[in-house]
This record gives sequence, C-alpha cells and structure tokens, in this order.
Amino acid sequence: MGGDLSAKEILPIIHDAKSNLYQATLLGKNYNVTSKQELNELLERAKYFGLLPLITDTKDFKRIIKDLTYQRKIFEDLDAAQVLEWIEIAKNTSFENKPKIIIIPANDDSKKIDEVLRNDDFVVYPDKEIDLDVYHKLISFNYVNPTPWNSLRELSEKELKKKLEQKFETVNDFDHVVAAIHAPPFNSGLDTAPKLDKKKRVVHLLGAPFYSAVGSKAVREVIEKYQPKLTLHGHIHESGGFTYIGKTLCVNPGSEYNIGALKAYLIELSKEKIEKFKLVEDTGIKRLLF
Repeated sequence: MGGDLSAKEILPIIHDAKSNLYQATLLGKNYNVTSKQELNELLERAKYFGLLPLITDTKDFKRIIKDLTYQRKIFEDLDAAQVLEWIEIAKNTSFENKPKIIIIPANDDSKKIDEVLRNDDFVVYPDKEIDLDVYHKLISFNYVNPTPWNSLRELSEKELKKKLEQKFETVNDFDHVVAAIHAPPFNSGLDTAPKLDKKKRVVHLLGAPFYSAVGSKAVREVIEKYQPKLTLHGHIHESGGFTYIGKTLCVNPGSEYNIGALKAYLIELSKEKIEKFKLVEDTGIKRLLF
C-alpha cells in the first residue's frame, strides 16, 4: 500500500445530550439523526468518502476550530485509529496464502501513522530493504518534490536525488529490484495534475482545467540511470496508468477514494521478467445506497 493513507478532513458530528440528536453536514446534505442505526450509517458513509467522523459536542467543537494544535492532535489520533481499524480488517480476513502486507506512509501521512505501522507485527513497515520473494527485493522512498500544499514530507529536487541515490547505491541487482517511490517520474504520464495559480486555484484554458506534469525530475533521472525492474508510484491521484522508462515498468494505480473506489495493480513477477500486470478496481457501489 503506497501511501496517502490519511484522510483529508474531519467530519464533526455534533451531539446534543439533552435531545440525543446528532447533527452533521456531509457533501452538502444536513443530517439530523437520533437512532443508533442512523448514526452508524452516517459514520460509515463519512468513512466511505474518505473522511474522519468525530462525535463531539458544541463546546469541544469550538475548541477544535480555535486551537489548531488541539485540532492537529485530534486529526492524527483519528487517523491512526482508522489505520488500526484497517489492519484489524486484514487480520480477520481469510487468505488462501498468508500475505506479506507492506504499508508505506507518504507525504500526506503524519508520523503517528508510522508509529502505528512500526508497532504492529501483522504489517511490514519498510524501514529497510525487504525480500519480496527469493529473487526480488523492495526498496521504498516516501518523500516527494515540492508541492503547493507544503505537505509533511517534501524535499527539493536536489535533496530528493541525493537521498534516492543513497537508496539505490545499496542495491546489487537492479534486474530484480522493485522500487516503491511515492512521487511519479516527471513528464511520464503518471504525474499529470491540474495546474494551480499562486492562490492554489485551478487554472482554466478555454473553460477547461489546464493540466501539467508535476512529478519529480530527480525520480525520473534515478530510474533512467539504474533501470530497476519495476517502480510503484502514487501521489498524483488523477493520473493512473503505466509507462516504460527504458526497460523499467512504472505504474500508478491512481485513486478515486472520494467515490469509494479502490484501485490497485496486480503484477506477477518471475525471475526473468514481469509476466503480466493489470489494473483492478472495486467500487463497492452498493454502499452508496444507504
């Protein structure tokens, strides 16, 4: 799982103890619920759209709005709890063969996510090189080139290249290495996003959003130089797809979490080559109906 695990927003659900009324606004719709079933449906609906539901009261809600340090703590606690919930789902899932689940935090993810992953024996946190099978090793890198959002893990292209070089210098056999690098390579087709102006507004051309390449030049240069067998990317959610840089297959599944869609690449590796790969998607669309 290649990063950006964190939600983007908290959904406050204000509880009035006297009336036992829960109030919230989700996607422009006002909810006023009193039953446990309705509340659970609202919580699930919020999670489905990538939000962190928080049941609170008016007093605490006002504090969250005013106290940004407290707000950040609440967000990170909810975020970590959500990741733990996902891990529990995986633990309670019946697999034909026990999988090796590797989860890589990325630029939008707080350090609290790292703590959760490091402390759970069920998942593998990629502190170092990981054996994928008897032939292949995985190296990972979760920092990205600068963005307009000033996210938590960003580096200049110069620093990015320096640290990536350090990662790749430890590899002995590039024909059998998989590199999970959150930032996609520049101008690869995996890094196309709406261009923003200085006020972070989408630039339009002839009435339509104008798109540009926003990936990392350092990532591209390192891939061109070392030619790993496979690179796995994310970061630019609206730019899913695959491409080749030299002999390296580069993939970005993209993301549509805002409509509850889970996207992934299934890739089969043999010692000699990449046997096959395909994009898979599960929308769980029935859950939209409640």
